[in-house]
Formats: sequence, C-alpha cells, structure tokens
Amino acid sequence: MVPQRAPRALRPAAAPPPRWARLAAHAAALTPLPSAPWRLALVLGFSGGFTEQGLTDLDPTGSGLI
Repeated sequence: MVPQRAPRALRPAAAPPPRWARLAAHAAALTPLPSAPWRLALVLGFSGGFTEQGLTDLDPTGSGLI
C-alpha cells in the first residue's frame, strides 16, 4: 500500500470585503426598483398624471419604434 501524502496547505483566502462595501453593493442593486412600478403602469395604460397629449408624446408602449 502506498502511503498517502497530506494535501499541501492552500493559500489563505482573501480577506472579506468591508461591511460598508457589501451594503453599498446591495443598495446599488436595488436602486432601479422604484422606477419599475410607474413604468409598468404607463405601459399598461394608466396615465400616471400625464395628459393624453403627454402620453402620446411619451409613447410608453414603444409602438413608434416599429
């Protein structure tokens, strides 16, 4: 039977990021969320406070792109 060698020691892992950096990364990922509901409402036909002419100019459905 061949003796097994102990595995070499792995390099130590890098230090974890500071707490403020993790919080900033999570906050940055969540910043687009407040704009999503009103954009969806416009696409679904709710005026969102815009006048009829304002909605026509805005063209939230993107039908003018086709």
